[in-house]
Amino acid sequence: MPINNRWIKVGAINAALAVVLGTIAIEVLSSQTVKGPPDGSLQYLGDAMTASVGVSSFEKAALLYLIHALAIVAAGILMILHPGRMLTASAWCFQLGALFYSGPVYLQALVGGFPWSSMVSLVGVVLLVAGWIALVEGGCPGRARCDVS
Repeated sequence: MPINNRWIKVGAINAALAVVLGTIAIEVLSSQTVKGPPDGSLQYLGDAMTASVGVSSFEKAALLYLIHALAIVAAGILMILHPGRMLTASAWCFQLGALFYSGPVYLQALVGGFPWSSMVSLVGVVLLVAGWIALVEGGCPGRARCDVS
């Protein structure tokens, strides 16, 4: 029986994207913090510290994106074992939550963000938490199947 679960593919693509974004943070953004005026002016010092915080945030957002890409793959695998709406909801929550949380962080680091970025990130956090709850509910339907004792 061929296994064709699009969520496994979506998660794998997201994981690849997270690796690319993490590489951008390390290679491109961190190199921007080293450059500056040769006189070592204090204005540049403040700019470099702000850029360094941006790189750190970008790297953390890429890591969170990668973790949830793997969670999407896990939801896809669980859908094969226990098909149901909760696992589909979990995958959607992970997908949208990772985009809503990490997206504004990426924009902040690259172009300075936008006015509603913190609100969008908060929606992302709520979706990610909902995704984990839905994953537990969908991956363990009924107490008898998931009893660990």
